[in-house]
Amino acid sequence: MEELTDYERRREENVMRNAAIIAALGVQNVVQDLRSNHVTKVEQKGHKLLAADKKRLRTDPIVLRRSLRSKGLSPDNELKLGIYSDDESSSPSSKKNLDLHLANADRPLFNVHVTDPGTDSQFLERIISLQESLDERPLADIFLSDSCRHSDTGEVKVHVSDPTHLRLERKDVARVVPERIFDVMFLPSKEKFIIAAGDKSGHIGLWDADCELEGDGVHIYRPHTSPVSAIVSHVYDITKLISCSYDGYARVLDMGKSVFNVVHASVKILTALCYSSDSASCVYLGDDEGTMRCVDIRDRNVSFSIGLHNRRINSVQLNPQRSHLMLTGSTDGTACLWDIRHLRKSCLNNLAKLKHPRAVQSAYFSPSGNHIASTSYDDCVRVWSGLFQNTLTAHDSDALQLDEPAIIPHNNQTNRWLSSFRAIWGWNDSLLFVGNMSRAIDVLSVEEKRVTASLRADNMTSIPCRFACHSLLPGLLAGGTAGGKVYFWR
Repeated sequence: MEELTDYERRREENVMRNAAIIAALGVQNVVQDLRSNHVTKVEQKGHKLLAADKKRLRTDPIVLRRSLRSKGLSPDNELKLGIYSDDESSSPSSKKNLDLHLANADRPLFNVHVTDPGTDSQFLERIISLQESLDERPLADIFLSDSCRHSDTGEVKVHVSDPTHLRLERKDVARVVPERIFDVMFLPSKEKFIIAAGDKSGHIGLWDADCELEGDGVHIYRPHTSPVSAIVSHVYDITKLISCSYDGYARVLDMGKSVFNVVHASVKILTALCYSSDSASCVYLGDDEGTMRCVDIRDRNVSFSIGLHNRRINSVQLNPQRSHLMLTGSTDGTACLWDIRHLRKSCLNNLAKLKHPRAVQSAYFSPSGNHIASTSYDDCVRVWSGLFQNTLTAHDSDALQLDEPAIIPHNNQTNRWLSSFRAIWGWNDSLLFVGNMSRAIDVLSVEEKRVTASLRADNMTSIPCRFACHSLLPGLLAGGTAGGKVYFWR
């Protein structure tokens, strides 16, 4: 073996000395630990588990589900008819839990927007004073009285100037709720312009559009924990607003008592709501599975619960002149007419089924009750006319007649950040309002079957999706956006 040169000998000495230093510091052990941890993370990221490991991780017992037919049992008679009880009464445990929620779920009226409680109380007192000045007639009758209707046809005789004359001033724009608006409405009052809106996170905002005091006139509350799907006003009392939500609760805002009272609780998602004009205590609630229930808000009693559609009910409304007729629009692609006097009977048949190629986002009666307008995802707004061609006052369902619909093409496609478009009637039976993706409000003519005008303004910087017309004062229009803003056109 050849002898090492001086250079090679010094290099070997340096290598041995460095190795001794590394061994003294324990660097090699740290390297081994890092390598082992890296291998474990790679295996976890790839989800590479052995069969034995999978069996060890499976701790929940496997439940074998068997149908009633395989067990030799006959289905329940109510299920055959599509009539079934609410979920809260079908299971003893869920019924017990919901009863507990009903006893403790009333929420105080706490304003999450205004820090001065005096300002909030003054606002509520002004609304209460407005109610004291009204008579005892239903609020809808104040506008839809016999003097407003044609004696022969029943058409509403309100004449509104060209809707393109409506204007949007800067002071008529306010952010009423923090997030995307699902529903918007006017409080039925001629003395003050108060707009209510419900948003995605469960807030309800009240906006005094003509507020002259300090602040923006907006009062925000949070009675729900999920999207507020619908808001309606009490038939006789403007100090009471009823709302329903995806959280399964329906609540009544009682301004006199400063509380949101629970009137119904369900394990289902509540998606639609309307008030009965014949009763001051009856509301109808639709859910995401197509069930309609009638609830008495005084004692929280469910009069009936019945399956009307195969999928969620997006809208429900009673005919303004024939309150026994109910109109529902559903994701199953149909809008149906029902006689609520027969909903509890064993034979459940709709009076008319208006079929659409795609989901129906809304279906509404015209102010006279003689027309129906529906909005569908097939990019059409359909109008059915001639519901009661033979008689005006008859309450016989056999008098119901429907012509072929007038189809008005309209882009109803919205992205995931916007609420779906829903065409609403104006103050008579000739015009409809619906949103436009180019930050405008389209005016649809029933007679011409097309978009005749579009409302645009520099102050309208986002897309309005949900709309409401003032029921007592023609010429007032409100639109809600995905950012929580409300545009007040007048």
